[in-house]
Amino acid sequence: EAPVTFTVEKGSDEKNLALSIKYNKEGDSMAEVELK
Repeated sequence: EAPVTFTVEKGSDEKNLALSIKYNKEGDSMAEVELK
């Protein structure tokens, strides 16, 4: 089974919020990255 990559992009009027969630089943680890 390959890892699952979930990417959500949301744009606001005042600022842009980008949320990237990467889930690795191999290492059973969850990484959350927030960029603004």
